Amino acid sequence: MTEEWPERSLVEDVLAHAAEDWVVPALLLTVVRDACGVKDPHALRDMAVGLLARLVADGLVVIGDVRGTHVPWNCRPEEAVLRVAQEWALREDPFVMPGELFWLDATPAGEAIGKAVWAREAEA
Repeated sequence: MTEEWPERSLVEDVLAHAAEDWVVPALLLTVVRDACGVKDPHALRDMAVGLLARLVADGLVVIGDVRGTHVPWNCRPEEAVLRVAQEWALREDPFVMPGELFWLDATPAGEAIGKAVWAREAEA
């Protein structure tokens, strides 16, 4: 749920974006900030990592890099989440530029949820 889309869950909000394009860390921060009102950048980052872990654990997104196309990291999903958590925590400023840490791509299941969100909102 965000201020812009009050009927969306956090997961739905991320997946609606992921159904249209790859997702950058800044979007996770924005979704958490809008839904929870948290202002502290480090708290936002920690909450964003938690949201990311849920999305990965549920098989809705994959973490990787973009090199013309999305290239998933060559590791187990839980290792990818741990890598994100560790590397992002090392940054003094959690607001990183696109491509500095990771990109997310929706899995077919995640894309289906994201498209369902857009369809539901188009009907409203």
